[in-house]
Amino acid sequence: MKDLFSFLKPKKDIQFVDTKKLSYHNFSVERAIDVPTNTRKVQQDKYGKHLMPFCPGILDYAQFGYIIPAWVDIHIMANKAGTSWYLGDRGVRGDRGFDNGVKMDEKFIEGAFTPVGIDPAAILFPSPWKIFTQKNISALLMPAFYHSTFLDDLYVTPGLVDYKNFHVTNFICMPKRECNVHIKAGEPLLHVIPFLNKDITASVGPATDEMIDKTTNLIPGDDKQYYRKFMGMKKKFNMQKEEIKQ
Repeated sequence: MKDLFSFLKPKKDIQFVDTKKLSYHNFSVERAIDVPTNTRKVQQDKYGKHLMPFCPGILDYAQFGYIIPAWVDIHIMANKAGTSWYLGDRGVRGDRGFDNGVKMDEKFIEGAFTPVGIDPAAILFPSPWKIFTQKNISALLMPAFYHSTFLDDLYVTPGLVDYKNFHVTNFICMPKRECNVHIKAGEPLLHVIPFLNKDITASVGPATDEMIDKTTNLIPGDDKQYYRKFMGMKKKFNMQKEEIKQ
């Protein structure tokens, strides 16, 4: 009877499910707002304060949605001789039950950037995390621009996925230059930015006088938190861990 009531419970808008059942205890998906950005420590050490909140649009982006961390250590090495990679301990393929990366045809992203001093190479790391959604929700699967530490060396392909019918969250990357990258298990890897699918209408043209008035002198004085306190729209994401009963 308990299992029956569990089955009848309304499903969450977004469900992150660990298909390997190996990551959700130690390296689980988290709300982006709970994952520290790389900017905080650097700016506090250099300037004595975190400057990102002074630009609310950037902070809102960094805290929006969810972060998928690396489910296992990922090693990627690129030089003039080529690009190689492995998971976990050196020489162990499919470490800890995870699927090793596979080479893709790098032509699919040609023109997005130009590798420096190395031949282009694209690697797809199959993620154990799959996403199921309700209410016609899709998501942008993005590089974790303000959280990941390896983006100077790796180009991570962004994408948009309709997760109601297609549930994959692969990590696809390409070395930008000669590098030896070690992404530790638990480090921020991908940024999931959900949105509700609906028809959107748009227009383009000159501003009316009323529109111009609305866009000037929006923030009185020098209150850096005015936008957040009085103008920003509230965005709430929650996360609940569930044990799936067999």
